[in-house]
Amino acid sequence: MSRLYEALNRRQSQDVIRQVELPVAREEESRLERRIREEAGPVRTTLDLSNFLVFNKSSQRATKGEFWIKVDSKGGVYLSHEIGKQVNWERVEILLNRKGTIIVVREGGDEGLKLYGEGHGNRTKAKRAGCTALAHTLKKLGVQLPVKFKAEYDPELQAWVGRR
Repeated sequence: MSRLYEALNRRQSQDVIRQVELPVAREEESRLERRIREEAGPVRTTLDLSNFLVFNKSSQRATKGEFWIKVDSKGGVYLSHEIGKQVNWERVEILLNRKGTIIVVREGGDEGLKLYGEGHGNRTKAKRAGCTALAHTLKKLGVQLPVKFKAEYDPELQAWVGRR
């Protein structure tokens, strides 16, 4: 007992206790961590991927083979590659219904808007015209730009008619 009494008087008891408790506490803590990891296991989820949309390299070219007319916020009016292949016009006239849901592009005379090729060599036949008034009108109607209209050729009107 004299050793214990001396240790308590010199305040060495905590040092002795710490040396004994620390390895035990560390061992218990590591056992607890291992148990948690074992019980948790790897995270697994089961999803039915058939309900998901797939985006990959081929989906980046989704517009190929489609007929569309697009209007951007700066007034650029773009005709798709497929429309451009069939159009030999130098100038176009653009008509828009009062709701902004239907656009018509037809050959324009001397007063028509100049129609440009999109460039890119022979890779695309897409065409472009500029009409800032069209962009302003669509914005006033509450249409968010850019907007794309799916188009069809109307032989009776001799024009491309697009609907959004």
